[in-house]
Amino acid sequence: MTDVQLEPIPSETAVRLTAFARACKGAARAVSLYPPEHPAVGESLGRLAAAAGTATEAGPLTMMVVPDNLLVEGRALDRPDAAVADLAFLLHAHRVGEFSVQPGVDARAWHTLLTLLGHDPEEVRAQGGLARALTTAGAIGLAVTEIDYASLFEASPTLSEASWESVIARCLDRDVADLDEETLRLLGSIASDAARLAEFFERLEAHEGPRSTGGLGTALLATMRAVADYLEREGPEAVARALDNMAAAISHLSPDFVLQIVAIGNAPGSEFAPLVAEMLARVTDPTLAEFVARTASRERTASARLAEAVRALAPDPRRREAVAALTRGELARAEAAEDDRFESLWAQVADMLTTYNDSAYVSAAYDGELTTAQRRAGELSRAADDPPERIIAWLKTVSDASVRALDLRLLVDLLSVERERRREIVQLVADQVGQLVDLGDFPSARQLVGALAARREAADPPEAAQEIADALAQLAAGPFMTRVAAHLQAARDDEFEHVKAMCAAIGPALASGLAEVLASESRPRARKRLADLLMAFGQHGRESIERLKNSPSPTARRTAVHLLKLCGGPESVPDLAQLVADADAAVRRDAARALIGLALDEAFDALRGVLSDAAHPGRQALVEELGTTRDPRAAQLLCHIVQHMECRGALRPVYLQSLARLGVLGGQDAVDALADVLGRGRWWAPFATREIREEAAAALARIPLPGARAALEKAAADGPFGARAAARRHLKTP
Repeated sequence: MTDVQLEPIPSETAVRLTAFARACKGAARAVSLYPPEHPAVGESLGRLAAAAGTATEAGPLTMMVVPDNLLVEGRALDRPDAAVADLAFLLHAHRVGEFSVQPGVDARAWHTLLTLLGHDPEEVRAQGGLARALTTAGAIGLAVTEIDYASLFEASPTLSEASWESVIARCLDRDVADLDEETLRLLGSIASDAARLAEFFERLEAHEGPRSTGGLGTALLATMRAVADYLEREGPEAVARALDNMAAAISHLSPDFVLQIVAIGNAPGSEFAPLVAEMLARVTDPTLAEFVARTASRERTASARLAEAVRALAPDPRRREAVAALTRGELARAEAAEDDRFESLWAQVADMLTTYNDSAYVSAAYDGELTTAQRRAGELSRAADDPPERIIAWLKTVSDASVRALDLRLLVDLLSVERERRREIVQLVADQVGQLVDLGDFPSARQLVGALAARREAADPPEAAQEIADALAQLAAGPFMTRVAAHLQAARDDEFEHVKAMCAAIGPALASGLAEVLASESRPRARKRLADLLMAFGQHGRESIERLKNSPSPTARRTAVHLLKLCGGPESVPDLAQLVADADAAVRRDAARALIGLALDEAFDALRGVLSDAAHPGRQALVEELGTTRDPRAAQLLCHIVQHMECRGALRPVYLQSLARLGVLGGQDAVDALADVLGRGRWWAPFATREIREEAAAALARIPLPGARAALEKAAADGPFGARAAARRHLKTP
């Protein structure tokens, strides 16, 4: 669920952590199966103590516990391990947020911990919790920190990523009916706050959990029903407020998820029917308008799924027409109203709200076939003549995944064999690619794009290649990249590989639209992935960067800086030097930072020109960056400044600041440059020379390298008079 990409644990630590988790898993199994005196228990605890000893050779091992992983110093395993996930799940069930192991923990302490972990978590909490039980039993060397779910909102009005992960996992990892009092109190607090409940809905939908039909939807409705039952203790006003917030939070869900919730509520005999009916009855016109505007703005189109969701929320056509005026205002707030794209998008939305009919998407004959298939599937599920295995096998043949796979195979085959209606088939396949991208089904979309590209390369017959090229160009010119970008923040790495292959098959025609989407993207993970896609187009990507660089939008120009930094090389220097003089302060700062990071002679020459020109608009941004940077590559520029520039006039504060910053960044190059400056002097400028030597000696004293102290000792012994005095003063400093 989280968007944060964790750094991998160092390989040696990862090996020790994995060995420890596997030993812990084996010992837990032995402790649960055999009495304490059994030899198998002693052997497994001995192996666990040895593995823990190896893992704590360098000091205590402290692990942060998340529902399916153990983090060490905020880092995770490069590859998932089942034993680590099992241990994390066991600790998380006991609400352990942090687990610390000291060196030398004996087998008795491990037996105590594993015995407690084998008990029901509710029983352990009823006796004071796992931490108290360990302390009472004298399990020396083992410490756990338990999460207090009830105080999560009391400590901070905004939950952290880890806290949200715990809340969502709490609702999904177990039967909602078994939620304890503290968790229900926390969820009741969330449901009483409209903003927090909306965030809860968004995060639960984005959770990388069960994806089967109704999986997350059922979990959400079960949780909300449990919360409503809990809030009944506070009176009908609390329940009504929570139901109003649930209805308002619907506007933050995707159309697919809304339709899933409605389908669950409308299912015959559904236990959630009253709750869903109550929520839908409380959906106001402003909420409906916000839902339509937010979805259309995100997807850049009024899709068929959005239309179906709107019809489910507002079946009355007259109400949908009334909502249209509100929707335009909401859409104008989400989009630039003067933009041409706004008018196009609004036209689609208005048409959907006033005239939508699903006959364009589902013909009467096809709808009848679907109804017959659904009825037949229900009859099969109730039939007792066939064994369950055979019925399950039959039902799988009409599952969504099976039908979609057959559709794709049919389209690919038609693309190969159809001649008379080839153009129509090509357009149908291209349209299907867009629909699959809307659904986030990138493997299937890649399959169709790959089939189109292969057919284009085969050029059999030759006119087919041009028809396919035209269809792909039309696809690239439309909202294709906007549709792709909507999923990139949450897409898995394997799904992103399909996106890269699909974009490469479509070709450089995507570069222009990709640059536009990248300029307006604010989510960090999606921005990085869009930048990777653009850079893969080589020269075409560079041409798009040029358009971003000259864009009137500061955000677009900052994106150009980021891409130029990724390109690297001397050819990026002139463009970055131009952006250092940009009218926007953030663009100037990013461009200065990028030039420093290039660490090229050409970049140093450009930066030296900026520093030498007191009237240059980017000079102040560069000076501030040099004074605060911790990028080790900046040391090369700082060495260049102190060795080749004069400490006088407008450059004096920059020169002295560079000396001080070299003391922070360190490194052998910094030591050599500072030693050279310390030994130099200008007899005609004694006060400036003294100031420079004092700053250089102080910087050398801050560098924790043997060479830095050796340079000071050498200057104190046989350097010029002023250098000797400065070096001796700083040699006395610890």
